Amino acid sequence: MSEYEHILYEARGPVRLITLNRPETLNAITEPMEADLHEALDIAEADPEARVIIIQGAGRAFSSGYDIASFGETDPVSMIPKGQSAADHVSRWFYHDRNMLKNQTHILELSKPVIACVHGWCMGGGTWLSLTCDMTFCSEDAVFAQPEVRQISNTSFLWVLMAGYKNALRYSLTGDHIDAQEAFRIGLVNEVFADRDAMMEEAFRLAERIARISPETVAANKYVATLGLEMMGLRNAITTNWLLSSVAHSSQRPDYNRKEMLDAAMERGMRGFLDVRDGPFRPEPFGPRSEGGGVGSSTVVQLPHDTMSAERMGASLMTTTRTKIAPLEILETAEREFADGNYRKSSRLLWEATEATFRTLAKAHDLDPSDIRDVAIALDKKEGRRRYYRGKLLTGHFLRDHAEMDLVEDYELEEPHKSQPRFIRQCLQDLKADDARR
Repeated sequence: MSEYEHILYEARGPVRLITLNRPETLNAITEPMEADLHEALDIAEADPEARVIIIQGAGRAFSSGYDIASFGETDPVSMIPKGQSAADHVSRWFYHDRNMLKNQTHILELSKPVIACVHGWCMGGGTWLSLTCDMTFCSEDAVFAQPEVRQISNTSFLWVLMAGYKNALRYSLTGDHIDAQEAFRIGLVNEVFADRDAMMEEAFRLAERIARISPETVAANKYVATLGLEMMGLRNAITTNWLLSSVAHSSQRPDYNRKEMLDAAMERGMRGFLDVRDGPFRPEPFGPRSEGGGVGSSTVVQLPHDTMSAERMGASLMTTTRTKIAPLEILETAEREFADGNYRKSSRLLWEATEATFRTLAKAHDLDPSDIRDVAIALDKKEGRRRYYRGKLLTGHFLRDHAEMDLVEDYELEEPHKSQPRFIRQCLQDLKADDARR
């Protein structure tokens, strides 16, 4: 078994597990780490017993992105490292980003599927690594972003490929954070899991299923996708991405540069750098740096944001303050926030109320409330509704399959009516239609 300085490499049956192993830096990516990673990928590719490769991060994060802890002394006007010419500066980034292109295409060209399992922070180059993999799973505490664009840097075409043109620009032009549910909504990840253990269990379960198919068939079907993308122009797109990256890195000017960030880093270390870079963008729209967020603390059930805007959702749910379906104090607070125009905070509070409701339902039916989300996800798989949005999934499947609809009597849900949350009313209608079809 090969030994590496910056990663761990393990053989587990048909799976080769690669762990980014710089937990003290949240697995910040360096050139030596990349060299270790891609050597390990080549070893797994050549191993006839290896069928699937899984990449994860050690410690609290998948990866904080490329290591920016050390910057050379720079010219205060041009912001080019001292001792370098403008041509040297452009050439350095030209080489660096060409190497990134080679690494991305390397994963695409492997015959064996690669699954990224993301937990915690997944920033910048870490996000790009996760998107380059053939499948991407994440836990609820995952946070994705490209904050480097705030420090004069480039995005990746992979965001356009996965999330689509408009979603990619929404986040690539600001470096804003997104949480696991938003990443799922826009297509960056295949699936979201309650925690890291559940995610890894599913990744290994899927790998075992893949291993039951002949390796030649798996390779051919992977290449149907990856070579098809190349024929559609993917390689040209990421090559253009590489060429434009050196332009982005070199686009500093007197009013937009890294000087203030670097000065803060000299005085207060990396914390100072990040405060100057990200401070003007707080609160972030999603994740632990959003309003009311906390690292690893969010258990709010959120709908994908294309199902109902915060304003429409707030307007439809404000009438529920006199029903038994959610705690009154949370809904009353949400109503005040909505009236003040704080739609995002109102939305968050409303889904806290939803989760509190399911804790009440679990208690009434002698179930462990911590299992509700896992039960709902399992039911979603059984029913095959991969895009069934979370409110309907939790409400409808729980009512039908675990409360046996006796909540109709207990919780005043007899017939859809205007005083009920819109997603519950729609859910009950859908359930009746499902039952009629059965």
